Amino acid sequence: MTLGGTLDSFTALTVGLQTLRRAWQFLFSLDPISQANEVPQSHNPEHFASGLSIYYELKLGHSMPYPKVYFPVRHYAANDAQIALKVASLHRELGNLPIADSYVENIEKALSVS
Repeated sequence: MTLGGTLDSFTALTVGLQTLRRAWQFLFSLDPISQANEVPQSHNPEHFASGLSIYYELKLGHSMPYPKVYFPVRHYAANDAQIALKVASLHRELGNLPIADSYVENIEKALSVS
């Protein structure tokens, strides 16, 4: 993600990598202390989007690209409710309380059939 160390000096990237590690542990129920955790098998490993994707955003006026990560959690989680609860818990741990407190409810509203 650092483009061979090119992006190492960005504070936002350092914080982002720490958040990425914690999100990875949270979403896959891994022990944050152990470095030997394994991600569970994908429900559909042959699907083109079942693996982790790293891509870079290019913005006009910015000299460097900004790395982004896509977690294909739907290929690993039991259901949407499990994903929503874990994302809400992650936001709570990161101190994003307004998002954490309303996340599951907002997902339920978005997915409800009226």
